[in-house]
Amino acid sequence: MKRIDELDDQIAKLQAEREQLLAAERKQALEEVKRTIARFQFTTDELSDTKVKRKRRTKAEMAAARAAA
Repeated sequence: MKRIDELDDQIAKLQAEREQLLAAERKQALEEVKRTIARFQFTTDELSDTKVKRKRRTKAEMAAARAAA
């Protein structure tokens, strides 16, 4: 039983470490996605449906979107 308890402790520690790493990577991934969305000025419609054809924005629309951000 002692060996099983040791393994259970190791598993618990590894799972905790995994959760910490996953949370850190998730945070970095989300920041990268946000930067990409801002850079290319994706709309929520474009993100929710990949089949939607992207409408070309005029320079005035792009300037207004940048000013709003």
